[in-house]
Amino acid sequence: MKNRLRWQWQITRDPEMKAEVNHLQTSGTRRPNVWRNDQWCATIESSDAEDQSLWRMTKRAMRVPTPFPP
Repeated sequence: MKNRLRWQWQITRDPEMKAEVNHLQTSGTRRPNVWRNDQWCATIESSDAEDQSLWRMTKRAMRVPTPFPP
């Protein structure tokens, strides 16, 4: 649908159609970010200091990657 609408806009150059094309293009890029944020929130909520999962997650996040020699 997005490609067909874009093709029609390229022919007609209708400003309203261009706004709809832009909306469809940006909404497709936001969905993965929303999903990723939801997954991260679920991970944070499920972590617990009692079973050391919070500590392991913090340790992984704070680790600095070692550089590879050329």
